[in-house]
Amino acid sequence: MKPVFFKHAAHIGMACAAALMAGTAQADLITFESLAPGAQQAIANGYHGFTWNPRASQNIFDRYATRPATVNKPFGTENSGFHNGVVSGDTVAYSSAGFFEFTRAEAFTLNSLFVTSAYWDDRTLRITGSGDGVSYLQDVVIGVSAPTQLLLDWTGVTAVQLTWLSPNDGTRAFVDPALPNAFAGNQIVIDDIRYNESVAAVPLPSVMWLMAPGLLGLGAAARRRPKAV
Repeated sequence: MKPVFFKHAAHIGMACAAALMAGTAQADLITFESLAPGAQQAIANGYHGFTWNPRASQNIFDRYATRPATVNKPFGTENSGFHNGVVSGDTVAYSSAGFFEFTRAEAFTLNSLFVTSAYWDDRTLRITGSGDGVSYLQDVVIGVSAPTQLLLDWTGVTAVQLTWLSPNDGTRAFVDPALPNAFAGNQIVIDDIRYNESVAAVPLPSVMWLMAPGLLGLGAAARRRPKAV
């Protein structure tokens, strides 16, 4: 039977190899600036190699981009999360119904992205990532006044979803005077998605490096020990 140390060493080696393979994929930053100018448009599938609306058959329209300067100003305001959520350039992506999803055929590393609530403050957003044998989840409270950067470094994902954790757990920052009791403003604003940047490998604790020569020696001695008759 192989010593336990070698079994762990093999697992560590495979993890390091996976991290190195993820680092070799081409890094990219999605700012949505290369889309044609317009107040609102669907993000075409294939943009930056992603599928932006894998649930189109369910009529979940979750993949739009807009230039906030030209979008209609709901409730007469120009200070919504659409405007405040711009990180670079003029264009942001957004969900029209509180659900945003993008997928990719090959696994990728999701490093970071910026998210803003269009019309609600102190609302909890849940972001999940999944792939072959991996699953990630993070909840974050976001608002209207400024974008929040999520630093994730999730490796091996093929699908990412963003959705509100609760339908009304925050406070509406903007209310339509004509419909003061109406539930509105589910939009999630997204900008500057970074992916496939190298992720630093987690170093082994220093005590492991000190113990490694001794463990290797014990393993070698175990291999040389004559078998009992």
